[in-house]
Amino acid sequence: MIFIFGTKPVLLNEITPKSIKCNFCESQGTVTLISRSSHTHLYYIPMFPLGIKISAYCHDCTYEANQNEFPQNYYSHIDLLKNDSKTPFWQFTGVAIIIIAIILGIGRSRYVENRDAAYIATPAIGDVYHYKTGYSQYSTMKVVSINYDSIFYIHNDMEADRYNMLSELNVEENYGDDIYYILNSELDSMQNANTLIDIIRAED
Repeated sequence: MIFIFGTKPVLLNEITPKSIKCNFCESQGTVTLISRSSHTHLYYIPMFPLGIKISAYCHDCTYEANQNEFPQNYYSHIDLLKNDSKTPFWQFTGVAIIIIAIILGIGRSRYVENRDAAYIATPAIGDVYHYKTGYSQYSTMKVVSINYDSIFYIHNDMEADRYNMLSELNVEENYGDDIYYILNSELDSMQNANTLIDIIRAED
């Protein structure tokens, strides 16, 4: 996979004071002070800002200077320029996306957890349980009958090494004929231990 990552400066503001001279050619009133806000980007999406930097450009001799090269009389103008230069909110786009994704992920996780707890308490024939069989191994079992404190199920003979492959394994020919049972309390324990990952109900 190719990652397109980099940094990009964005012009915020500029002023050309009449009272300052160029460090190089000593022309007066020809130096423009420029403020830029740089940000990192991933796939050209701004991730987060890196701060505001000030530079100077002389229109007579084209000499360019960074802030550490400025004479003392530049700094009063620099302070004014900084006060008028604010980091654009859109440079926080990547941070905002990450925060929203985390919030949605937490909300989704809690929703699934609460929904699955309700499904365990009120099982239905045809429910498909996604669960871990071992380290990075996953499989499914399907409810075929219900008792007051347990379910009877058939077991999927196939396993996957990625959770997102389980929907492909959930086909009739992968299930055996043997019927097993498990207590609802054991299913609760599996959910609490994150061994039971999801429950798929036909009506969903």
